[in-house]
Amino acid sequence: MVDLLLHGNAVMPDGILEDAFIAVENGIITDISSQPTTAKQTVDARGSYLLPGGIDTHVHSHSSAYKPESWKRISQCAAKGGVTTIVDMPYDSPEPTITPEILKRKIEKLEQESFVDVALYGTMSKYDGIPQLRPLIDAGVAAFKFSTYETDPARFPKISNNDIVKAFEILGKTNLPVCFHAEDGDIVDPLVKELYSRGETEPHLHATSRPPVSEMTSVASLLEMARGTSVKLHIVHLTVPEGFDLLEHYRALGVDVTAETCIHYLLLDDSEFAKQRGFVKCNPPLRTKEMLEGLWQKLFENKIDFITTDHAPWASELKDKANIFDNKSGLPGLETLLPLLYHEGVTKRGLDLKTFANLISTNPAKRFNLYPHKGVLQVGSNADITVLDPRGSFTVRSSETYSVAAHTPYDGWQLNGRISHTFVRGKLVYGSDKVSENQGKFIKPLQ
Repeated sequence: MVDLLLHGNAVMPDGILEDAFIAVENGIITDISSQPTTAKQTVDARGSYLLPGGIDTHVHSHSSAYKPESWKRISQCAAKGGVTTIVDMPYDSPEPTITPEILKRKIEKLEQESFVDVALYGTMSKYDGIPQLRPLIDAGVAAFKFSTYETDPARFPKISNNDIVKAFEILGKTNLPVCFHAEDGDIVDPLVKELYSRGETEPHLHATSRPPVSEMTSVASLLEMARGTSVKLHIVHLTVPEGFDLLEHYRALGVDVTAETCIHYLLLDDSEFAKQRGFVKCNPPLRTKEMLEGLWQKLFENKIDFITTDHAPWASELKDKANIFDNKSGLPGLETLLPLLYHEGVTKRGLDLKTFANLISTNPAKRFNLYPHKGVLQVGSNADITVLDPRGSFTVRSSETYSVAAHTPYDGWQLNGRISHTFVRGKLVYGSDKVSENQGKFIKPLQ
């Protein structure tokens, strides 16, 4: 007798096995077949899709010291949205993750509070940061995150090109991805200063101050620095469609590079500034409708490796300033990642479910060395399973979010496709519209 048996349409690496039974023992998938077996617990999900649990590799759990999200709240968001693993960014308040001691404190806290599994980024300071890399590697970080743009010299610094090259030499000898926020401050900062000095602070000018060229120049520079090395380069939240073509060019030259875009860049364009003002401020900014459609084109050309949220939940009172430059940057998104991509991608644009599973689970698991424990439904893998009912629909409500942000840019959107169950290593963490069990653990990358 197995611990758990799920009955539904299993989205497998080679296609959909309809009317499938997934058996789970001790948190591991032990069988996937067309034949049932006896189980202590059976979940009848006939007509629903059994998906590998979502993996969001771009999450900011503790960006704000003012009303911080906390591991509990952020993992509740994840569980509700069908995300079973998050990779949490190192730019924390009050301190970035630059030492094993800081990392250890994060691990202890998350294992007390988290409802889903968590892998962690490391980073380095802008001053003498290179010696900080090896201890973090040994301590079990899953990746490193750096920025070419400086938001804060201590918490979110710009790393010099010299240190980037040195880091590539060290990290290229590991299997860890090196991820970058790619914007050029030499372009952005003078534009912000100029607009601010003229009293031009309307919401749409946030996009004006961070034009596509500020991304492209930074991405191009990183690609050149990575050229000739073995580093696993990853570009986060890329918004410029042509950027994915540039990456393809450099892959042909031997650069090991991937890139993500975020769900909001596929759904929201710069017209939202007039409607939602500072609540849709994020970096990079929302782009034009034409660029949004260009991203969908790249997605269907299989040039976008995976989709993330850049979940950065700021309290509403930090997002409602009249001057757009006085508002914090970042959007919540964990609760809606899978439903939004399913609604817009699968039901409206014809995205196939295998590609859907790759974008939200399999590809990030592979890039971050979590596969095959995570990111796939197969015998021997963790029983991280999301049940999505294509017949279900719901309306997104800001009032119903677990996030301390207490707002969502999708408020009032009616979506087709509903997360009914979320399992982490075979334990139910979301079902019957509520998060039910603290199950999360710190996970290290597979060697």
